[in-house]
This record gives sequence, C-alpha cells and structure tokens, in this order.
Amino acid sequence: MHLLPPWIASDRKRLENRLEVRREIREALGIPPEALLLLQIGSGFKTKGVDRTLRALSALPAAWRARVTLAVVGHDRSRQYERLPQKLGLAANVTFLGRRDDIMELMAGADLLVHPARNEAAGVVLIEALVSGLPVLCSGICGHAGHIRKAQAGVVLAEPFRQTELNQSLLEVLAGDNLVSYAAQALAYSDRMNVYDMPEHAADIIERVAQKATRRTE
Repeated sequence: MHLLPPWIASDRKRLENRLEVRREIREALGIPPEALLLLQIGSGFKTKGVDRTLRALSALPAAWRARVTLAVVGHDRSRQYERLPQKLGLAANVTFLGRRDDIMELMAGADLLVHPARNEAAGVVLIEALVSGLPVLCSGICGHAGHIRKAQAGVVLAEPFRQTELNQSLLEVLAGDNLVSYAAQALAYSDRMNVYDMPEHAADIIERVAQKATRRTE
C-alpha cells in the first residue's frame, strides 16, 4: 500500500492579494469589518451537517450571535434547511449563496470554516482552507481532519458527534484569541505540503511498481 498526499485542483491556490479580496468579498456580502464571517461549503446539506452548524449558531450568546454571519455555499433539493434559520431565529444571520466558483475568494473573506459533516471520506474543502489560511472547525469523521490537528489550524470534534461539543467549541473559537494563530499555522502547514501533484505522484508509484514486476518476470 502507498499513502498518497491530499490533492486539490490547481486553480485552488492561495490568493496573492488576499487582503484586497477579503475586503471586496465582505463588501459584496454586506459584512462589516468588525463582524465574523463563518463559511460552510458543500452540497448535500444533511451530509455536511448544515443543521448542526445552524443549531450551534443559535446556541451562541446573543452578543456573539449578533456579530456572526454564516454563508452556506452549495446546493440541496430540500427546502427545510433554508427554513431552519427562520425557525431558530437566525434569519438575519444566515445567507445561502448556492453554487459558487469563487471558493478561494470566499475563504479569503471568511474568518472560520465550519464543517461538522456526518460523513466525509476525505474533505477536500479542509485542505483548501489550510491553503487559504482559514481556521477550521470540523467533525472528527472527516478523512482530512488529521491535517487540521497536525497543523493546529482549528478544532476537530470528537467522535461520536455531540451537538453540545460543537456549540461550546464554536463559542470558544470565536471568543478566544486563537483565530489569528490558527490562520498562521494553517499557512505554515500548507507551505510544507504539495497538494497539487498527487496524480503525478500516483503515476510515479504505479510506474515503479510496474517496473519491479517486469524485472521479476524477466
């Protein structure tokens, strides 16, 4: 068996003008400089745990909840997730952006990626967040959650999932002084990774194995 590195698309690279893009994205979304922008990305809202994020947001103390906006990127056929913010009293805090191609721009504008997925074999979005320098709060079931731990770039929840732990972790991340250090550690960790050449790396392994097999049969 051969362990392959994580892989993201070549167009998902860190933006050189991150501060400028951050300002533009937040202006476009109506997010004031002092507000906190949470980002959740992925279609299939039940699988990605959008309801879990909404319930954690509703559990924040009122003073913190007033400072936070959650932007949900992706698509889901069920309308219940778009109705849930109203039910939880979060209508003013949540915006559904639908499918977007400007993921790295949105990450540059955000303060925290929330990804409490119920099932996630890998979680490419976690690696994209590391490359972007975006802190992460995710469930431990995500395949790439180990990279968040190693990078010390956020919080990985224990399994089995508990809503109370997510609620408390969200408050601690936002209220503490960790967002800046998480962002710096994400950038430092991603600088040590090669996340764009996995197909070439896999091809090299296959070629070496094939060459060894050929020599054994000669």
